[in-house]
Amino acid sequence: LGRIEEALFQFPMAIKLNPNHADAYYNYGSVLSDLERYEDAIVQVQSAIKLNPNLSKAYSVYGTALHSLG
Repeated sequence: LGRIEEALFQFPMAIKLNPNHADAYYNYGSVLSDLERYEDAIVQVQSAIKLNPNLSKAYSVYGTALHSLG
């Protein structure tokens, strides 16, 4: 698997193992956003923000994804 494909496989597993890990949701959302899967990215970064409202980098991905959707 390539690094992106591996990430798409690994992040959901990491989230399943520790559903309270905001950075895992953020990282997953960031990869999804990079792949232009903006709606999926928004779901993930919203989870990250809910778990850690101070995770500023998640807001950046959230804003980028919303802007990209129009």
